[in-house]
Amino acid sequence: MATLADVARRAGVSPATASRIISGSTKLVTDELRARVLRAVDELQYVPNAHAQLLARAQRTAVGVIVHDVSDPYFAEITRGLQQVATQHGRLVIICNSYRDPARELEYVELLRAQQVAAIVLAGSGYHDAAFTKALKGKLAAYTRTGGRVSVIGRHELPGDAVMPANEEGGYLAGVELFGGGHRKVGVIAGPRVLTTTTDRLAGLRRAAREFGRTLPARRIAYAGFDRDGGAEATAALLDSSPT
Repeated sequence: MATLADVARRAGVSPATASRIISGSTKLVTDELRARVLRAVDELQYVPNAHAQLLARAQRTAVGVIVHDVSDPYFAEITRGLQQVATQHGRLVIICNSYRDPARELEYVELLRAQQVAAIVLAGSGYHDAAFTKALKGKLAAYTRTGGRVSVIGRHELPGDAVMPANEEGGYLAGVELFGGGHRKVGVIAGPRVLTTTTDRLAGLRRAAREFGRTLPARRIAYAGFDRDGGAEATAALLDSSPT
């Protein structure tokens, strides 16, 4: 594997000059020198050491993204959009799947902080877990004190820029269509009980039920994971317990 010294030797310049040209330094060099160095880089197939570059400059180039599961179409669309924007700005995206494990999420925040990423994006619902929320807040606060940025999607009570899907309003609108259409007994396949997103959507459904003089009793709500098997099992259980 070629080194910076090899490139400098091939181009007939000092390692410092070669480094400035390769890193895109604003210090002026002649077009002839630049062409020689870039030709040597191409001939030797030299690849700069990203860790060394990180130590040599203040700019951070990577962005960490923590999602529940990138195979879920919802999170796939989010990461796709993030990667498109990152590419436009010359950023590298590091995607981490927590699989809805709070402990793993905390570990990823620490790992991304150690990698000195420019920003951390947390996408997906928060948890009804006060101890976890407090621990996550502490880790994110420590990260932002080092100059990092934090953005959250669908999270409650976390510092940073936020995009909040209208989960409560969405549940309400779905309820208006159902109860407004004359349906009296409505069953719900909800997400995991521990997620704030699930609570918000159910709150919207219940608001709609009240407006139409209906109820949404607990026996007609089945909690399940956001996957095909979980949904099928919850549907079967709900129909068995409340067939009519």
